[in-house]
Amino acid sequence: RCRGFFTDEVLGPDGRRVGFDVVAVPGGARGRLSRKQGPGAWPKTGPYSVDVASFEGVALPTLLDDSGQAGLDGVDLFICDEIGRMELHSAQFTAAIDRLLQAGVPLFGSIAAPRYGHRVPFCDRIQAAPGVSVTNLTKRNRDPVREDLQQQLCDRFGS
Repeated sequence: RCRGFFTDEVLGPDGRRVGFDVVAVPGGARGRLSRKQGPGAWPKTGPYSVDVASFEGVALPTLLDDSGQAGLDGVDLFICDEIGRMELHSAQFTAAIDRLLQAGVPLFGSIAAPRYGHRVPFCDRIQAAPGVSVTNLTKRNRDPVREDLQQQLCDRFGS
């Protein structure tokens, strides 16, 4: 059984990106992660304003149990797409990821890559953690990498 979340691009009427939503797995509950030109009180990542409360309201229940511990009961795999600059505005989220890593549970996700020489220390720490495998994606390798990762997941957890 899988639990976690993924982020989904939100397009405006003209087809241009206006932000991102967070979507829970399973169930599909959806909340706002970020929007261009959001309220000034929200933290910013690039052109996006991040709705930390909305993100936490959807993502955290998929990762933690009611007592705030890693929600391990009956979960074979946690999905976190993504652990990135926007999501890291939430201290509760970083704490939840730390709990999952400390518990040694299988975690499948994406992490922010360095951009323009700017590293993300929390993501560097994840990459250095025991048992973590990182695959860098490019437009050229994404299809074969997807097929390989899909096969690895099927081999480990069944089809």
